[in-house]
Amino acid sequence: MTRFLATVSVFLLSGCATIVNDGIHPVTISSVPPAEYSITNKYGMEVSRGTTPETVQLLGKDGYFKGADYTVRFSKEGYKDSIAPINSELSGWYFGNIVFGGLIGFLLVDPISGNMWDLQPGVGVTLNKEKF
Repeated sequence: MTRFLATVSVFLLSGCATIVNDGIHPVTISSVPPAEYSITNKYGMEVSRGTTPETVQLLGKDGYFKGADYTVRFSKEGYKDSIAPINSELSGWYFGNIVFGGLIGFLLVDPISGNMWDLQPGVGVTLNKEKF
């Protein structure tokens, strides 16, 4: 009986999205042709830099009930710079709180942990050559 109560408590005191998501999302950054990229958050702070193709790990949250959004700038000599967004969206697992996590998971656990947010799995662009 104690084991059963412990198991039930874990589900009642946790959020569904938190059970299946750790809040860090792999996002594939790609371009044609390969280029340098820089990722900034919505505050203009650079969070990653590298050369495409590459997969980066980004946080889905930006505070209580706030999803993170990013901007990727692609650049390559002889090509026009290009910009692409990475936007957060509510995780489908977050709505599992209606059945499993209850109000605690819906209003506290998942929003505080930020695990209620997903990021798109990838972003890519085709760069255009500069005209001289």
